[in-house]
Amino acid sequence: GESEEELRAAGRPMVNPDVIFDRYRGNRGVSVQSWLKFCRDALLLDNSWTYYDALHAFDDLAEHDGDDGDGEEEYSLDDPSGRILGYDAFLLALRRVARQSSAVFEYGQQALQTMDEELAKDEMEVRWTGFRQYVGEFLQANPRSDDDVLLMDFIYSEEVIGVMVECEYKFRRTYKRLLKQNGKIPKWEDLATTHRHMKMDQNGVQKFLRDLVPKELGGPIRQEDWSTALRASNHESTSKETSGKTSGEATLPELMEMIFRCAMGGTGVSWAMRDETDPETDKRPFDQEKDGPIEAADRIRVLLEFVWDWLEAERKSDDSELEDHTVLMEECPLYDTAHTDLQMIFMHYCTNEPYSEAMDYSNPMLTMPSTTLFRFCADSGFMDSRVTYTAIYERYTSLAAGKGPWEKRDINYSFFCRLLSGLARIKYEEARSVVAITMLLEQWLVPMVNLTIPSTELKDFLFTQDMLSFFLIYEVHIGKMFDKHATTREVVLNRHGLEETKGSMAHTALDEPHKKIKRVIDLGEEEKEHASLNSRKQTKNMTLIDLNSFFKALRFVPDMLTVEEVPEIFDAVVNSTPHLQMAINDASMCLSQLLQALTSCALIMYSRPPYSSKYATREEKVLAMMERVEVTYYTMFSRFMPLEAKANFPAVDWKLTGMTKESQLREFLIARRLQRGMSLVAVTPKTHLLGDTEGTVSNGMAAQRQYTPIPERQDGKRTVSLGMPSIVREQLFAPEAPYPVGPLMETALIHHNAARYKAAVETYLQALNTWHSMVLEAAEQAKLGGTVGTLDNTVKSTKETDEDGEPPLSPQRGEGGGLEMQEEIDNVQLLFFFISLGGVYESAGLDELALACYTEGRLIGDTVKGAEMALAYSAIGNVVFHLGQHTVALSFFQAALKIRETAMGERHMDTGLLYNNIGACYDLLNRVTEATESYGKACDVFQFEFGLTHPRTATAMRNLARVKQRRFDFHVSFAPRHPTPCPAKLLGGEKKKKGKKGKKGGGKGKKKK
Repeated sequence: GESEEELRAAGRPMVNPDVIFDRYRGNRGVSVQSWLKFCRDALLLDNSWTYYDALHAFDDLAEHDGDDGDGEEEYSLDDPSGRILGYDAFLLALRRVARQSSAVFEYGQQALQTMDEELAKDEMEVRWTGFRQYVGEFLQANPRSDDDVLLMDFIYSEEVIGVMVECEYKFRRTYKRLLKQNGKIPKWEDLATTHRHMKMDQNGVQKFLRDLVPKELGGPIRQEDWSTALRASNHESTSKETSGKTSGEATLPELMEMIFRCAMGGTGVSWAMRDETDPETDKRPFDQEKDGPIEAADRIRVLLEFVWDWLEAERKSDDSELEDHTVLMEECPLYDTAHTDLQMIFMHYCTNEPYSEAMDYSNPMLTMPSTTLFRFCADSGFMDSRVTYTAIYERYTSLAAGKGPWEKRDINYSFFCRLLSGLARIKYEEARSVVAITMLLEQWLVPMVNLTIPSTELKDFLFTQDMLSFFLIYEVHIGKMFDKHATTREVVLNRHGLEETKGSMAHTALDEPHKKIKRVIDLGEEEKEHASLNSRKQTKNMTLIDLNSFFKALRFVPDMLTVEEVPEIFDAVVNSTPHLQMAINDASMCLSQLLQALTSCALIMYSRPPYSSKYATREEKVLAMMERVEVTYYTMFSRFMPLEAKANFPAVDWKLTGMTKESQLREFLIARRLQRGMSLVAVTPKTHLLGDTEGTVSNGMAAQRQYTPIPERQDGKRTVSLGMPSIVREQLFAPEAPYPVGPLMETALIHHNAARYKAAVETYLQALNTWHSMVLEAAEQAKLGGTVGTLDNTVKSTKETDEDGEPPLSPQRGEGGGLEMQEEIDNVQLLFFFISLGGVYESAGLDELALACYTEGRLIGDTVKGAEMALAYSAIGNVVFHLGQHTVALSFFQAALKIRETAMGERHMDTGLLYNNIGACYDLLNRVTEATESYGKACDVFQFEFGLTHPRTATAMRNLARVKQRRFDFHVSFAPRHPTPCPAKLLGGEKKKKGKKGKKGGGKGKKKK
């Protein structure tokens, strides 16, 4: 008396697979007809498990009935005769249904609530339980389809099964178009996951069948034929023992069966010959007694021609730009024959399984990591100036909007096809979508089948999550440098893609390849207007000569690479795939390949002395290379790279707390720096950098002081006798901290001074974690209503605010003199730890890790108020100065100086430190006058603060004495003087006033000449 819902909730009824096998087996096993009949009777055939899926499973698992074990029998899906599913193969086939059917998945989710925890962790076991419940509920003992002669003798005959295999993918396009006409969502992946809500309604099916055959060709199909087909093809109705009312909706397998039944109905077949003038045309209905499966297959093929005509007419009428961009991969006619190849490629990249006939590429649970997607695009070779890493990323995020970070999400086959369709439209934007997808499949994807591209250590490194994030950040800006060195060529779009034009070509000659494309994909003459392509396009690629000049601009050659190594790097990148080999003199590389070449250079250059001991990991070598690229970018464009992190990364929830090992911190810093992208540059207003104001300083209206940097030697190198100027490092004061955090920080400083750098790093991390745990404990006590203790238990539980209402920048002392326990570690305290860790790495000679710590500190320092903001800028300047990038170091020191002059004034010792460091940058840039002025200011401040005997004073005075030995780099010039005009009074230009009549001296007289 329990309802079906209660039975499902209790885990009943569950069918026994042995019972199914005994019921549908023949003499030795389950034939293909019995296998299809079982799928139909159990209501397993829907939009997620179609006839093609069922036949493909049978083809993979069935064995020959007369197999004698010699393995010489050859059989395929097109000839399933004599093949059976044994018991083990039948169980595997059932599990494949359970894995792929969306209806089974829904039942599995319901069964999940009653399953054991251990079994519930196995997704396949959950689906298998759902499958047994689903089949146990819907499979009837004596379904009415057992008496359907047309189904068993004709539709499930070997000849008609061959037609099913041939045409299902075209049927998918037809089914999608019908759903679109009825206002349904026109996406096949939606049909496969929401099959119960995406069926064709009965009215739409009736209209389609009624109007399928034109009247002039013998139509329409008789009402008796299509109404009988509707009733007999409804799986839900015919699988029951008695007839009952159903919804009348149709899935894809049901629609296919309806069309097959209409072809074998009572309608005359004069239209079948497609030629009314043929006198031998037989105008008779299908006779089940006289006609056999071969005649049935012929009639079905003829009727399908009308279906394909309808599909082509619908596609041609759909010519708006908006509709053109909704075309999926299955809309392409070439996909009907290439879908198996594409599925094999997808599985190969998902599992690294070699290509073979035994590949089970129908598994819907196969997913490809996002990093592997980028690797596939690079291996296929279709990446160019349009299809870049950024274009792939933007297409990926647009399709997966709101579904989590890209680096943590895997994609299925349906998503994979949609992504490739979008990339085809980007690559061949001049063509219509169907043409673009055809060219992508024919030229780039299909040739990859059965092609195993060997994996190398470099490729494995290039396509990691961190490196891909790194490429995405830098690609746009390196693209500007790429454009300056690349060669511009005119290309024409033909069936092989964008190819370079040879000489001048007439406009009519340029049109010929476009006509050729339309012949390949079998487009009619009516499509000429819609499929017209632009004749010429310009594209930029980098040849071997261009790459060599680019490396010279970066000073890779000859400083760190030899000229002979450049062709080797070029060849390794351009010819990385076996099926796209070219001679290096004829080859060229795109922007994405340039990024790979730069990475290869970094691993080669920084693996040699003296850099091999300085950079511990490959990521550090890549970052060191990009610092050179950023400096070259500044040289080319007079500004730094305006790098900004992408929207989906970096992960903002990363914390420094929780790390205890130095290796963990190293991985954290490198990953953050690669993903953030702001490895070197300071995002400051242009007025604080060099650039337009460099070279001339005005001093008055008439006289001007003009600067011209003058090196001491003609070759531009610094004279050895001058030595190198010395910079002063920041003096860092630890914040007040509770016990035992304070002693731990002192211990870390002792380790640092004793050159025990790993111990120093781990002690700083221990201090931070201890402080963090104490803060959390204090906050928990405050929530429970207690008080947060201090060193003498006299402080309140909440953090006090200062006079401006802002949180205190460091721990405060309470009324009793004890140190207050905070609710959280503030940014100033976290800034201290980052700067301290950076100082340890800088002392150890690990400049990249030091720079990573300082850049993290800079992000934190920009959020605080006061002089602490300048700490990170000054620290970054120190590291960059030692890396030899004095222009960049100067910009950081100037940014820190502006902050300190505002917060502390010009006479503070920390401000004087920056005067000295700025002078050192000017000195090495041969700007002698400005260096002298900066050193002089530093000496004045240090003498005022420390006196003449302090080491800082001595350092500044030594730098000043050294720079005074150099020639000044300016001369005084005067503006040209213009003659001053003489006043009009001196020239007699003013007339003397006349006196009035009647007064003395006012009589008449002679006028003076």
